[in-house]
Amino acid sequence: MDNIVQIIPDWGPESILALVVVLLLWGKLVAKPIVDRALADKDQQIARIIASKDTQISELKLYYEGRIRDIEAANAERGADLRHIAEVEARALQTSVDNVQKLVRQNDELLDLARTAAPAIVAARRAAEERNDVL
Repeated sequence: MDNIVQIIPDWGPESILALVVVLLLWGKLVAKPIVDRALADKDQQIARIIASKDTQISELKLYYEGRIRDIEAANAERGADLRHIAEVEARALQTSVDNVQKLVRQNDELLDLARTAAPAIVAARRAAEERNDVL
């Protein structure tokens, strides 16, 4: 500061104060571009972070959409398999019912035959027993 005063010996305290104020303002004006550059850098960093997060979100979205499609396809396949199994079991059950009905009809026919043949069998037995008694 003494060097400045020696360079310009006519300056008084007001002039030095004016010089200090000008230097302070000049420092603020010079610092403003530096601050603006720092803010621009921060804005760029924030923009890069947002872009990377958007990319991550879109990748995750694609991944989970693919997983959902895979799960839906697997569920549709399982549903088709279960429907096929149900149809096969229904056909097997119907075949079993038909076979049981045939067996019941055959049993009824055999019972009817037994009812009509039973008196003849009893008469033939009695006749055979009587013959055996006679001998």
